[in-house]
Amino acid sequence: MGISNIAFEKNPTIQKSAYTIKSAEADFQIQRSVFDVNLFSEVAVKTNRYTLFGEDPRNQFIDKILKTNTLDFSAGVRKKLRTGQITDISLKYGFNNNNFPYDGFNQYVGAFWGTM
Repeated sequence: MGISNIAFEKNPTIQKSAYTIKSAEADFQIQRSVFDVNLFSEVAVKTNRYTLFGEDPRNQFIDKILKTNTLDFSAGVRKKLRTGQITDISLKYGFNNNNFPYDGFNQYVGAFWGTM
Protein backbone atom coordinates (compact mmCIF):
# COMPACT_ATOMS: atom_id res chain seq x y z
CA MET A 1 0.00 0.00 0.00
CA GLY A 2 1.54 3.28 -1.12
CA ILE A 3 1.63 6.62 0.63
CA SER A 4 -0.79 8.11 -1.89
CA ASN A 5 -3.39 5.40 -1.13
CA ILE A 6 -3.14 6.13 2.60
CA ALA A 7 -3.55 9.86 1.92
CA PHE A 8 -6.63 9.22 -0.23
CA GLU A 9 -8.22 7.04 2.47
CA LYS A 10 -7.50 9.42 5.38
CA ASN A 11 -8.00 12.86 3.81
CA PRO A 12 -11.52 14.14 4.70
CA THR A 13 -11.62 16.56 1.75
CA ILE A 14 -11.05 13.75 -0.75
CA GLN A 15 -13.64 11.55 1.00
CA LYS A 16 -16.20 14.38 0.90
CA SER A 17 -15.57 14.87 -2.84
CA ALA A 18 -16.04 11.14 -3.46
CA TYR A 19 -19.35 11.13 -1.56
CA THR A 20 -20.54 14.17 -3.54
CA ILE A 21 -19.79 12.42 -6.84
CA LYS A 22 -21.61 9.25 -5.73
CA SER A 23 -24.60 11.34 -4.62
CA ALA A 24 -24.75 13.16 -7.97
CA GLU A 25 -24.64 9.86 -9.86
CA ALA A 26 -27.44 8.45 -7.69
CA ASP A 27 -29.59 11.55 -8.25
CA PHE A 28 -29.14 11.23 -12.02
CA GLN A 29 -30.19 7.60 -12.01
CA ILE A 30 -33.21 8.23 -9.80
CA GLN A 31 -34.64 10.85 -12.17
CA ARG A 32 -34.87 8.49 -15.15
CA SER A 33 -38.18 6.68 -15.40
CA VAL A 34 -39.69 4.04 -17.66
CA PHE A 35 -41.74 6.63 -19.59
CA ASP A 36 -39.02 9.20 -20.42
CA VAL A 37 -38.98 10.02 -24.13
CA ASN A 38 -37.08 12.63 -26.09
CA LEU A 39 -38.83 14.66 -28.76
CA PHE A 40 -36.55 16.04 -31.44
CA SER A 41 -36.90 18.12 -34.57
CA GLU A 42 -34.65 19.84 -37.06
CA VAL A 43 -35.22 22.30 -39.89
CA ALA A 44 -32.48 23.39 -42.27
CA VAL A 45 -32.99 25.83 -45.13
CA LYS A 46 -30.10 26.61 -47.46
CA THR A 47 -29.74 28.84 -50.51
CA ASN A 48 -26.54 28.49 -52.52
CA ARG A 49 -25.24 30.50 -55.48
CA TYR A 50 -22.50 29.27 -57.76
CA THR A 51 -20.99 31.46 -60.48
CA LEU A 52 -20.31 29.46 -63.62
CA PHE A 53 -17.15 29.89 -65.69
CA GLY A 54 -17.46 31.73 -68.98
CA GLU A 55 -16.97 28.56 -71.06
CA ASP A 56 -19.45 26.45 -69.10
CA PRO A 57 -22.10 25.06 -71.51
CA ARG A 58 -24.84 25.65 -68.92
CA ASN A 59 -24.50 29.41 -69.46
CA GLN A 60 -26.73 29.18 -72.54
CA PHE A 61 -29.64 28.11 -70.29
CA ILE A 62 -29.11 30.29 -67.19
CA ASP A 63 -27.65 33.73 -66.48
CA LYS A 64 -24.14 32.64 -65.27
CA ILE A 65 -25.34 32.00 -61.70
CA LEU A 66 -26.55 28.56 -60.64
CA LYS A 67 -28.98 28.94 -57.70
CA THR A 68 -29.86 26.00 -55.47
CA ASN A 69 -32.45 25.87 -52.67
CA THR A 70 -32.56 23.06 -50.11
CA LEU A 71 -35.05 22.28 -47.32
CA ASP A 72 -34.49 19.45 -44.84
CA PHE A 73 -36.95 18.64 -42.04
CA SER A 74 -37.02 15.86 -39.47
CA ALA A 75 -39.04 15.18 -36.33
CA GLY A 76 -39.51 12.20 -34.09
CA VAL A 77 -39.56 10.49 -30.73
CA ARG A 78 -36.58 8.70 -29.20
CA LYS A 79 -36.57 6.43 -26.13
CA LYS A 80 -33.61 4.85 -24.36
CA LEU A 81 -34.52 1.54 -22.75
CA ARG A 82 -33.07 0.25 -19.49
CA THR A 83 -31.05 -2.32 -21.44
CA GLY A 84 -29.20 0.52 -23.19
CA GLN A 85 -30.96 0.11 -26.52
CA ILE A 86 -32.46 3.15 -28.23
CA THR A 87 -35.77 3.08 -30.09
CA ASP A 88 -36.57 5.81 -32.59
CA ILE A 89 -39.64 6.73 -34.63
CA SER A 90 -39.09 9.66 -36.96
CA LEU A 91 -40.11 11.45 -40.14
CA LYS A 92 -37.53 12.89 -42.53
CA TYR A 93 -38.33 15.13 -45.49
CA GLY A 94 -35.93 16.69 -47.96
CA PHE A 95 -36.59 18.96 -50.93
CA ASN A 96 -34.22 20.75 -53.29
CA ASN A 97 -34.44 22.67 -56.53
CA ASN A 98 -32.28 24.84 -58.77
CA ASN A 99 -32.62 27.20 -61.71
CA PHE A 100 -31.07 24.81 -64.25
CA PRO A 101 -33.96 23.86 -66.59
CA TYR A 102 -32.80 20.27 -67.30
CA ASP A 103 -32.88 17.28 -64.95
CA GLY A 104 -30.31 14.49 -64.50
CA PHE A 105 -31.66 12.69 -67.58
CA ASN A 106 -31.18 15.82 -69.75
CA GLN A 107 -34.94 16.32 -70.07
CA TYR A 108 -36.38 19.82 -70.00
CA VAL A 109 -38.36 20.38 -66.77
CA GLY A 110 -38.12 24.16 -66.31
CA ALA A 111 -36.33 26.26 -63.73
CA PHE A 112 -36.79 25.50 -60.02
CA TRP A 113 -38.46 22.14 -60.60
CA GLY A 114 -37.96 20.42 -57.27
CA THR A 115 -37.02 16.90 -56.25
CA MET A 116 -37.50 15.04 -53.00
